Amino acid sequence: MLESGPLGRCIFPFANRGFTRWHPVMSSGNNDDVGAVMSGGTNREGDVWRRIETALARRNEMFALGHLVWTADGYTVKFREGIVDIVRTAVAEEVFEEQARLDKLLDGIRSDFRIFR
Repeated sequence: MLESGPLGRCIFPFANRGFTRWHPVMSSGNNDDVGAVMSGGTNREGDVWRRIETALARRNEMFALGHLVWTADGYTVKFREGIVDIVRTAVAEEVFEEQARLDKLLDGIRSDFRIFR
């Protein structure tokens, strides 16, 4: 199922059919994995990653950021809670620059995860 909105397109992860599988960021439980993922990205991606992680901690969210990459259409962001992944594509950079827009994105992610609980 694919939905479009002001915060990008939402891909619901039904059995991950036809979607690329990404390796978990914290697979071994230490920060070495995070460094490996971040080293391939740009400083811009690193700044956005930190903004998202900071917002998740501030909001005490149960889900985690699993993947972040910049594409020609905007950011692709994957969030994980347990075995469920929620992916947003074509997210504009401005979403991460304003706290209210980032909170709106994270509210939508939280709402989507509730469907799978």
